[in-house]
Formats: sequence, C-alpha cells, structure tokens
Amino acid sequence: MVIYGAGGGNLVANRLSVSYTDKAWAQDYPSIDNLIVRSTVDEEGMSDAVFDNAFLPACADGDRRLDEPAQPPMSNVVLAAWAKYPAVTQPCHTKPLSEVSISENVDSTYAMYAGNVRIPLVIGEMKRNLINAEAWQSGELPLAQKKLARELRGYGEHQSPQAFCWDGQTLLTLQFRALKPEQLRDAACAVDCWVIPSDGSTCTLRYAP
Repeated sequence: MVIYGAGGGNLVANRLSVSYTDKAWAQDYPSIDNLIVRSTVDEEGMSDAVFDNAFLPACADGDRRLDEPAQPPMSNVVLAAWAKYPAVTQPCHTKPLSEVSISENVDSTYAMYAGNVRIPLVIGEMKRNLINAEAWQSGELPLAQKKLARELRGYGEHQSPQAFCWDGQTLLTLQFRALKPEQLRDAACAVDCWVIPSDGSTCTLRYAP
C-alpha cells in the first residue's frame, strides 16, 4: 500500500508479509549463477548503481526522457519519462509474447510499438518482501532467491533480456547478456545485476530502469 505524503513523497505501509514463488514451469530453467553485480554498497551502507559499463552511451533521446516531469505513483514516475521519444506502454497481467505456451501472466511489461507490433523492452514481477538484497549483492543466492531467478529467466526468454522485480523495499534489475532468446536458457549466460533499495541509495528508482 502506498500513502501519499503532503510533501509529495511516497511512504510504503509495509505489512512485512512475504510472497514466495515456486512456479512449476520455472523449474525447467537454470538459476542464475553467473552474476555481474554492478551495484555497490559503501562502508556506511549507502548503495550506488553503475550503468555506464553495461549499456551503450546515453543518447539525446535519453536526456529528453529524463527531463520529463515525474509524478506519483511509482510506475507512472517511470512512464512519465517514456511518454514519448518513443512512447512506451505498460500492459499488465499479459501472456508472454512467445510461440511457447505459458500458463502464467507477467505482472508488468514495458513495451513499445513498431506499427501494430508490440516489442517488449523489459518485463517485471511484483512480490512482497521477497528479495534478499544482500544475497543478490554478494552473488550467492539461497533457495528462495534461486526460484525467483528461474522465474525471471523464464519470462525473459519469451519477452526480453531485461527483467526486474520489485518487492516494496528493493528493486532488482537484471540484464541477460544474450544475443538470441535461446541463449537465456544457458546457465553460463552472464547476467548484469543491480540491487537498488528504496531507501539508502544514491540511485533513484526512476533512473534505475
């Protein structure tokens, strides 16, 4: 639940319940072991995220998007930066764009259109207090996080090599370094990883995606 403060900030009323994941179809996918963790935590516990060495240099259209005004709630803060240059939509609870049938819907997909064709840019799952930030930051995943990793890998194969998970406290962003969809099934496929807490980070949630 999100509470809007008088100062424009968003305070999350966290009930501390946890939504675990153990989807049967995700068991067909390997977990993620080859992590390239690109976020850091300093001695005072402040997080930072480095994107420059994982992506191509920013172009003029990126600067135009970042100049767009931001308004709550969280997802629309992101969408405000993608209303044009080009326009990005956010269909929710949709089937993956794939010839392979998956019974599950994806919680959130950010996509653009080329004519009448929807092109997914990033897929995302919403959980509750599931992400173990320290585990992802260290690259050593316990069982519950491995199950989440399999799920995100599975969705990514059918939609996009970029995936995220938001659990109310932490934004986990992944980029599979694959040139074609079938490479996402390869356990050796390297995965860029950013772990960004909602509090205690120099990287804003709007900038992270």
